[in-house]
Formats: sequence, structure tokens, C-alpha cells
Amino acid sequence: MRTVLLGSVAALLAIGAASAQPAQPPQPAPRPAAVCATPDQMKQVAEFYKASPGMMPPTATRALKMPESAITTSLPKDQAVVLSGAEFAKIWETMTAWPNAVGLIMRNSSVLELPGKIMPGEQSTRSNYFNLKPGGNFTGHLRTDLMSTIAVLAVPGKDGAVTRGVIFYDGAGESMFSQFVAGEGGEGSAPSAVGLAAFDKTMALAKTLPRVCN
Repeated sequence: MRTVLLGSVAALLAIGAASAQPAQPPQPAPRPAAVCATPDQMKQVAEFYKASPGMMPPTATRALKMPESAITTSLPKDQAVVLSGAEFAKIWETMTAWPNAVGLIMRNSSVLELPGKIMPGEQSTRSNYFNLKPGGNFTGHLRTDLMSTIAVLAVPGKDGAVTRGVIFYDGAGESMFSQFVAGEGGEGSAPSAVGLAAFDKTMALAKTLPRVCN
């Protein structure tokens, strides 16, 4: 009986000691591989954009029925810089300088457009989440370790318009969410000079980082 009791007390002490230790973040899952366009997909995308210049990848992917990242990685290198998801923190930090943006989340047939500032965040020391500070166009907790790729885009369209933004992809090559530079006067208007300069800094940084796919 004495041996059993001593064993129970030792077990309880061990549990108490473990709980007193600082919480350790769980190990992140292996980062998903990039989903890159095949030569055949690249040909289809090139033909599609000849007929529909400036089309946003989330729209093009529905028309072509292929993973969205296949659309992005088919675009010319001067229009799309595709990076590993591991570069998230560097790219996101530059995006917090954009004066105004529109966050975009598309799920099934629903489209959420979230205008406003992009807020900074920081990696949790207790979990795998990157925690956004409140006050921006959206807030929350991002599993950035599950991002396969990041696409920084400047896609020219009709009448000189250019779609500028950043799309974050999961392991299936589908958009987790995206942020686009907003116009100075609301929907359909051109970005301000400050907005263009801020995006140019994001693009300039992206071009210094290792590319994937393209």
C-alpha cells in the first residue's frame, strides 16, 4: 500500500511540475508544397487573358476550373511574383503601410469584401497562430505555416487600369484570403499616389526574395 501511495504522489508531483513550466508552442505542420501551373494550364491561362485582360485570379479560376494558384503562376513574371508562404511576415509588414485596402475572402458562392487598413500582427509564442492586432479591415488569427505560396500581383487590364494586391494560398492552391490596394475615391477609382508608392515597396521587396513556380 505504501509503495502504491508513494507512486501516486510522485505522479501528481510530476504533473504539477509539468504544468508549472512555460507553455511551449506546438510544432507547426510541414509547409504545403506550392501548386504550380502545368505547361498546358499556362497555355490555357495565356489564351484566357488575351480575351479577358485584367481579370482577377479568383474570377479566372472559376472560368477555367483549375486551382487558383495555377492561374497566378501562369501570369507573366512582371505581373506576378510568387513566393513561398514562409515569407509571410516580411510581405505583411510592408502591407501595413498601405493607406487603404480591400480584404477579400471567397468561399463557395459567397464573397466578403472588407475595406480598411491592414494591421500588423505577431507570431504567438504559445501556438502556431499569427495574431493580427484589432482595428484593421479584418482581424483574427492566421495559420501562416499552412500557406503554400504568396502572390504579389500587378495585373494590367483595360483602359490602363492595374489590379494590385497580394493573395495567400493554401496547400490545395486555393486562396485563403487576399488584400488589394483600394482606390482613393471608393470602388472603381484609382489608388492615391501614396497607395501606389506603398504597394511599390511591397512589390520591390517581393522581387528580392526567392521565387517559386515562376
